[in-house]
Amino acid sequence: MINLEIFRLELNYLFSLIQTKLGEEERGLTEVAFDILMSYYILGNNDEFVDEYLKRINDNLSKLNHMEDLECNRLSPNIPSIIKFLDILKFELK
Repeated sequence: MINLEIFRLELNYLFSLIQTKLGEEERGLTEVAFDILMSYYILGNNDEFVDEYLKRINDNLSKLNHMEDLECNRLSPNIPSIIKFLDILKFELK
């Protein structure tokens, strides 16, 4: 089970890093993707755009992990709840 307080902190960390490294617009689009995916998961909804939302988030994680920045290179170990949540979404919403 995901601890919601830790999940919230990890999301804030991820969004802050996206804003700093990829820009405000990308942060906003990623936040919207997470909001929609969380709603779909909680309410049991699904639509044709789930793959696009998951792709946006995964693309941003990949971009950050491949940057030559120490903070970005240590991203994955610092957001295990987000990664676990994305794995759950991939399984449940497909």
